[in-house]
Amino acid sequence: MASGWLDLHCLPVTSLSWDVSLFVDVTVTIVAVAIVAVAVVVVVIVAVVIVAGLLDVEAFRLKIRVLYESDTCIAMDKPVGIPFHANDASDGVMGLLRTAMDEGTLPAWGTLYPVHRLDAVTSGVLLFARQQEAARLLGEAFAEREIHKAYIALSEKKPSKKQGRILGDMERSRRGTWKLLRSTQAPAITDFVSQSLASIQPGLRIFLLKPKTGKTHQLRVAMKSLGAPILGDALYGASEEAERWDRTYLHAWRLSFDLFGERVEIVAPPCEGALFEREEVQAALGAWDAQTGLMDS
Repeated sequence: MASGWLDLHCLPVTSLSWDVSLFVDVTVTIVAVAIVAVAVVVVVIVAVVIVAGLLDVEAFRLKIRVLYESDTCIAMDKPVGIPFHANDASDGVMGLLRTAMDEGTLPAWGTLYPVHRLDAVTSGVLLFARQQEAARLLGEAFAEREIHKAYIALSEKKPSKKQGRILGDMERSRRGTWKLLRSTQAPAITDFVSQSLASIQPGLRIFLLKPKTGKTHQLRVAMKSLGAPILGDALYGASEEAERWDRTYLHAWRLSFDLFGERVEIVAPPCEGALFEREEVQAALGAWDAQTGLMDS
């Protein structure tokens, strides 16, 4: 046979068998190690997800404040940064509530019926019905504008006007945003007043926003239409400016309504955000609170 070619007929049978056996053993070992490695990675990932979920629920439980509780409804102070609906990063308010109740870290309130929503960046009063009839009545009250809502927001930009009404239809824009139109066929309506907080920072203002309708991103769009986007709002303001702040400064402050003949007043003092904790902000809220009829107008 030509030089350089391997003549299998010249190899001892035992040597060939040993080489094949060694190859099989090595291959099986490699496959086994790979399977074990994959299994370990899967276990670690599952463990991380479980721990992250438990931490998420625990953090939610520690931040949540029950503001009002009765046989018909319950109101809580939603922490900033938690979306209402589940997404890739969070189980959302409803999912976290169910898990916390199932695990006993929150009271067993039973079935909760959401009657309105808050954006992930918004903190404050979030209302749930505990009965189907209460859910129906509250839904109708929201639709008929019989529920009085008051939000507070901060902005460092000069508004086109310091108080009044913001009125206009809304339509979808780019990057998941909305914009305000001049038309008024089915308008978003927001009344507001504002006050200077120049003692904290030149140009800083606090706004009391009273939405009469409940459209997606309504208050964030309204503030942008004034030329004064909410402080920390990367979606409707400049993202590089938003990064300077520890949160989006929009908070659902008060909610008042009648239900089954009872007047319900719910207040959630803002407790997240360094600026919301300033004495000047608290003083402004106290002054507005003392104005008779301002909250229910």
